[in-house]
Amino acid sequence: VESGDSYNYHFIITNDRQWADKQIIEYYNGRGNSERLFDIQNNDFNRKRMPASFLEYNTVYLTIMAACHVLYKWLIDNFSKACSVVRNKDRLKKFIFRLVSIPAKVTHSGRRQGVKLFTNLPIHRPGDRSP
Repeated sequence: VESGDSYNYHFIITNDRQWADKQIIEYYNGRGNSERLFDIQNNDFNRKRMPASFLEYNTVYLTIMAACHVLYKWLIDNFSKACSVVRNKDRLKKFIFRLVSIPAKVTHSGRRQGVKLFTNLPIHRPGDRSP
């Protein structure tokens, strides 16, 4: 609910009178975390489009995608420690955009053809000496 001030107000409506307020809030926060995990699986690891119409093929596919998600979390955790461009909470699309795909343009100068990379990251070029 937007109220125009600097606070966001959220409401939980329930008829459960046995739990304390804090228990209800923690329960619904846990639900939100699991729904975020499903969103990541659906969008980043293609869970919403099954590759086959056979259940056993799709089960293998979902298992492999879950293993890929665990591997990605391990990789992003290690990359975030070594590289300041990536954070350990980045989604797959942001990771690919920041580290895998770098925008470039082919340039022509005289009779030479070159590539202009649009990044502030240090780029190692063939023939450069390592510091």
